[in-house]
Amino acid sequence: MKADKDFTKLVAQSLSESIDQRSMVHLAREIMPEYNIESYSNLPSSLDIPRLDVARQIVADMNNFNLLIPFVNVFFSIQSKGYKGRKYKISKLRSIVVKLFDMGFSIDPVTGQVYEDPQYRISKNWGVLQEGIDYPFTFVWYDIVESSIHLKKNSHRDVLAFYQKYHNLVRSSTESRNGRIWHIEGDGILTAFHFGDHSSTALFSGIEVLHSLYKYNLFENVLDNPIKIRIGLNTGVTDYIENHDMLKTKEPVKDVINLEKISLSDTIVATNTVMTSVEGVLASVFEFKDLNKKGSYFVYDVKWEN
Repeated sequence: MKADKDFTKLVAQSLSESIDQRSMVHLAREIMPEYNIESYSNLPSSLDIPRLDVARQIVADMNNFNLLIPFVNVFFSIQSKGYKGRKYKISKLRSIVVKLFDMGFSIDPVTGQVYEDPQYRISKNWGVLQEGIDYPFTFVWYDIVESSIHLKKNSHRDVLAFYQKYHNLVRSSTESRNGRIWHIEGDGILTAFHFGDHSSTALFSGIEVLHSLYKYNLFENVLDNPIKIRIGLNTGVTDYIENHDMLKTKEPVKDVINLEKISLSDTIVATNTVMTSVEGVLASVFEFKDLNKKGSYFVYDVKWEN
């Protein structure tokens, strides 16, 4: 999204008061690697020009390419971590934060990164991820077991009503935890989590869906057969991509979809990469199992207590 004049003015002032001209251009290249300020302006190649003019041009260019929010994310990073061995104190950072909240963005308390507040808008890239850049994600794949049986034995209206409920359930469970639905393919749904403790929030999301469908079978299901589901989770690093067909070629995505082939009905199966950062009660409810000699995974299922 493009920002208004008040925000671009604020960011340009902050940039000019905090960072020298040469470092400004280097920061811009963190977002646009081939960035060349002369290509977008009438500014001379010499940096012996007012610092504010350089800052205004960089901010305007970032805004024109819908990259101003990712660029502002760099501010938060260099404030806490520094940049190229130097410490920086970013001017007007508090005012920037207030303005971001007004614009419908939040700040992740774990990473300190800006993302869109789902109360205001929900984009597949959280409003900030850039295509082609690598990020860590936890992916969740939902799949209804033997869905063709329901189509054969029940009315189209009843099946359609269930799938609407199923999709709404996954969406609610995902987006309430700042995850995003990335792809729907029949009864298969791929969701992604990126911010915060994304492994744990993804697990909680899957558990909620599994429990909700269990209760649905007990109290609401009008179909001839109970609904059975398989849920797989995998954590990995991959580049953000909009294209659905290309997305399915990425290793972390392929791996989570392939869990369907070894998962039992009404279970959640998580890879070791998911569980490495999960602790406490949440970790204790998953059992380490060898699944049909195809690998060892962490498994959760719904059971009645004896």
